[in-house]
Amino acid sequence: MAEEDVPMTATETPAVPEESKAETSTSATAAVETAPAVTEEEDAELKTKAAAQIEFYFADANLPYDK
Repeated sequence: MAEEDVPMTATETPAVPEESKAETSTSATAAVETAPAVTEEEDAELKTKAAAQIEFYFADANLPYDK
């Protein structure tokens, strides 16, 4: 079905202030970083791109390139 390569996109990690790099917390109440919010349109686009990559990976057209 989908035999074209869909390029992966990398997201940059947000910068961490120097003060917080030195602080470490072992408590259960430590703050957890959350992923940035995405719109429904962005989510649908990411799912479509992921599906295309997965379909290509398992497609017969990829067999010669599979290691």
